[in-house]
Order: sequence, then structure tokens, then C-alpha cells
Amino acid sequence: MRKIAENSINMFDNRLEDLKIDIHNRDELPTLLLGLQALYRHPEQLSQILRLVEMILPKNVRRDTGREGMNLWQILVLGMVRLTCNFDYDKLSDIADNHFLLREFLHDCKKSNTRYSRQRLLDNLRLFTPEVLSLINREINKIGHTIMNSDGPTECRIDSFVFETDVHFPTDLSLIWDGVRSMIRLATYASKNFDLAGWREHKSISRKIKVMGRECQLIRKKSVKLEVSKIAKKRDEIKSVETYRDGVTDLISKVKFTLCLLRPNPLALPWIEKIEYFIVQTELVLDQLIRRVGKDEKIPHSEKIFSIFEPHTEWIVKGKEGITQELGVRVAIAEDEFGFLTDWRIMFQETDDKVTIPMAEKIIQANPTVKMFSFDKGFYTPDNKEKMGKMVENLILPQKGKMSKAQKAETQKPEYRKFRRKHSRIESAIHALENHGLDRCLDHGKDGFERYVGMAVVARNILQIGRVVQLHMIEEEKHKRKRLA
Repeated sequence: MRKIAENSINMFDNRLEDLKIDIHNRDELPTLLLGLQALYRHPEQLSQILRLVEMILPKNVRRDTGREGMNLWQILVLGMVRLTCNFDYDKLSDIADNHFLLREFLHDCKKSNTRYSRQRLLDNLRLFTPEVLSLINREINKIGHTIMNSDGPTECRIDSFVFETDVHFPTDLSLIWDGVRSMIRLATYASKNFDLAGWREHKSISRKIKVMGRECQLIRKKSVKLEVSKIAKKRDEIKSVETYRDGVTDLISKVKFTLCLLRPNPLALPWIEKIEYFIVQTELVLDQLIRRVGKDEKIPHSEKIFSIFEPHTEWIVKGKEGITQELGVRVAIAEDEFGFLTDWRIMFQETDDKVTIPMAEKIIQANPTVKMFSFDKGFYTPDNKEKMGKMVENLILPQKGKMSKAQKAETQKPEYRKFRRKHSRIESAIHALENHGLDRCLDHGKDGFERYVGMAVVARNILQIGRVVQLHMIEEEKHKRKRLA
């Protein structure tokens, strides 16, 4: 059974609009709660937001009967708290159970026995989708612009950054080991659940393969100076890799035999799909290892795998000082002049110049009031500049390389220089996102990555509303003190 929200648990609870929050506390949680409190003061937009949250609920489950689940308001609040404070599910569970003010925001009185277990939070917060989060973000932006007494944004800044996935540094041997230990673990669990033989000595099998991999690492790390020694080292390295390949191949054959025993059982289908995935990925990395060491081939970058668990991970070099590479995916965000994030785009296998026009068109469609766009040099192509010039009145899109006299004259205009200086503000928004969740993705898979980004953007906008409200309340308090003085 699901409910939209409850105004109170009993007559002794405070209404959410009347809850007192410490406006001088510099922690992000009170500021977020101020933002959520501001949503309650705009009932039309709030009801629309909760209707959008209702869209994430499973369609095949009845909502009027059965055990009572988390209501829509609780799902929204806890989802925003998790990303704003950069909590994992265990920390979020503890805070939701023991933080008195947050429990009042969840409409749970102090004596309520309601508990938010880790699994309960997992099951509910994973229901969000990027499409629903995008629609929710539009409604929250409307509330923000209403508070700022604006009909809509007129300026838009777009930039990108790398959102890292939760992976280790990839080497051929470490990736193969990831696949090996995953196959052994899944095959062992499946054999126990379906009463199959063959994996009683799984720990010994795992240890033997790990020792083979360690020998490959030690031979490669061995330092030699003489040419004869280098030839001998290369020969030993090839031999150890071939031995390692044979050991992994034997394991894969054993796992495939277990799959043959599992196939007749329809209940084993989820296990079969997972095991087959790890077999394919392990064979692919193993083949690349043999090609690179045994045949001295240079593996093309497009064929390389950087994580077996997070296959969407990319190796990105942006040329930043002190950062040789980043493992993750590019994310582009758009910020208006009030500091609200109007849109975002996850750039799977895309570069900045490929998303310039699609993002601008989407933003203009949702916000016709936008008259100015500013970008970095990475978004520039002659075609992009020509198309963008027809779409907006003011365009800041610096050109790569040497400029002509006409282009130099354009960059010296007072209006161009004014908007160009403003563009650096988006770096503050990027840093805030990284500080409030988007430093490393804690959710698994491509869907989890997209959901994590969307929730972080929505949480950032609610936090921004809370910050505006907080500053306004502090100013009011100062004026009251002056009048009483």
C-alpha cells in the first residue's frame, strides 16, 4: 500500500511548514531541509512532483492493499538526503532512524517505530529513472525561479567534467582475476543452491590461479640491464602468461560444464546469465593479454576494457595538471544565472563538441526565455558556432587555435567579455556536485550511473533553493535585530 504523504502522525506533531531549522548551521543537511520546506510552500508544484514520483512505482503492484510501504514524500526526501550528504545506504539508514528533525520531515513522530532498513532504502530509491528525475528537476526549477521572482532563466552556462566510476586501476591481470573470482563465486553458489557437484575445492582452485597471476606480475617487474637478460626475461614472461592462460582456460571449461548442468532448470536462468557474462569478458581480456605479450600487438584503444563490473567506464585524459587519466564517464551540465542546474547529459562515448547542439535545443525547448549560451573551447566547431548563432542572441563559444582579426574583434566586445567572465561560475557548480555525491558513483551498472547523476542534480537544485531561503532568513533576522537595537 502506498500513500502520497501524511501531514502528521498524531495531533502532537508539528506541521512540516512550522518546523524550526537552525539557519546558522553550515552543514548541508539543514540547508537541504530548508529547501524541502520551501517545496511544501508551493503546493501546486509539490503535488506535480509527487505525481511524477508516483510514476516510478511498479505497475503490477496494487497500491490500495497490502503492507504499507514508504510514501512518495519519504522516497523523495531520503533520495535527496543520500546524494546531498554523499551517504551510502548504511549511513542513510542510521540517519533516517535516529535524526529527530529528519524523522519529523518524514512525518515520523519521535515515538514512532518506523525503521528504514538498508534493504528497504535500496528497494525504494532504486526505482527512480533518469526520465522521471528530469521532469522533477523542471518542476523544482520553476519553484526556484518563483522564489527568485523570475519568469525563467535568460542565461545558460554549459561545461563538462568526468564522473568517476567505482573501479580499480585496470591491468590485464587484474581484470582477468576479477572475472575468475566472479565465475568461481557464482558457480559455487549455484552448485550449492541446485545441489550440483564439482566445486568442493573452489578455494584451492582460486588460490592456484592467483599464484599463476602473481608469477606473471613478478616476472614483468623484474629489472634487467643486459640485452641477453632482456631476451631471457621476455621468454620467461611469455611462458608464464601461457601457463596462466592454460589455467584460466581450464577453469572456464569447468564453469561451462556447470552451466550445462544448470540449463535444464528454469530457476537457474539468472545465475546462467551472470556466469556467461563473466566468461565472455574474461575470454576477451585473456585474448588481449596473449596478443599483447605473446604476439607484441598494440591493442587499439576502442577494443580495451577498463572494468568488467562497470563496462561503461572510459579512460579519459583531459590534460589537467597532476591528473594523468580519469576512469569514468563525461557528464555535461547546464547552469542558469541563478545557480540552478537546468539540464544534464551523460556522454557515453561522446565528446564535448558532439553535445553542443542537442543540449542547447533541449534547453531552449524547455526554457524559451534563454537568450545567451556560454561554452568552453572544447564545445567549438565551425558548424556548432554557425548553428548556435542562429538559435540565440548572445553566444560565447571560444574558438580553438589562432583567430582571425574579425574573431579577435568579436572577443573584445564589452558584452562578450562580460559573459565570458561569468562562465567560470559553472566551475563552482561542478565542484559542489563533486562534493555532494558526484565524486565517485556508488551505484552499480549503467542504469545506476544515470540514476545517480540525475538524483545528484535534483538534490543540488533543492539545496540551492534552501541556500536562497537561508540567506533571506538571515537577512530578515539582521533587520529585526537592528529595529530592536
